[in-house]
Amino acid sequence: MALIDAGSKVFSSDKVGDEPYARPLDGRDFAVTRLSEEHGFLTGSDVDELEIGQVLQMIPLHVCPVVNLSEGLLRGDAGEMISVLAVEGRGCVT
Repeated sequence: MALIDAGSKVFSSDKVGDEPYARPLDGRDFAVTRLSEEHGFLTGSDVDELEIGQVLQMIPLHVCPVVNLSEGLLRGDAGEMISVLAVEGRGCVT
């Protein structure tokens, strides 16, 4: 197991069956399988390859709350980053 600095305040805590909360973009064998507010718990055969401080690109299971809790999003195509998009509606409830 490994811990990441991204929990339910970054990934949605919504679940769909046994699907993980998030998977790595690069397809390695680990996933976010448990959450606290501040941390995600990674499990899978490739967690031992991770290094402290390594930045991970993850695909969340449910994106709606993730967008609401973020100031910006990375937009990509086939694993290649294209641009950063600002979330302009964040915190704009009237």
